[in-house]
Amino acid sequence: MIKNEKKECSVCKGGNIIVALDLPKFPFTGIYLQSADNPKYRGVDQALQLCEDCGHAQLKNILDPALVYDNTYTHRSSTSDISRRGNDFFAQYIEKTVAG
Repeated sequence: MIKNEKKECSVCKGGNIIVALDLPKFPFTGIYLQSADNPKYRGVDQALQLCEDCGHAQLKNILDPALVYDNTYTHRSSTSDISRRGNDFFAQYIEKTVAG
């Protein structure tokens, strides 16, 4: 399921990255199932990394694209009102939580 682990920043290529947030059993998005009991999609241990050199945030684990983008994948964030509202909520949370 996990294809690779990010050991450097995808933007500046620096290795000064930390785990900012652990995301155990992080659920897949955009995959809609008849039942939540499908063992193929029970989530994966993930983490949000932060580059202390340039400030870029990225997911730690790269998942196998064949699993994430198979024929059940239907979510498109560019056309999703839910995604837009979720991003707005997250941005407001960060603004309230992190000074400056």
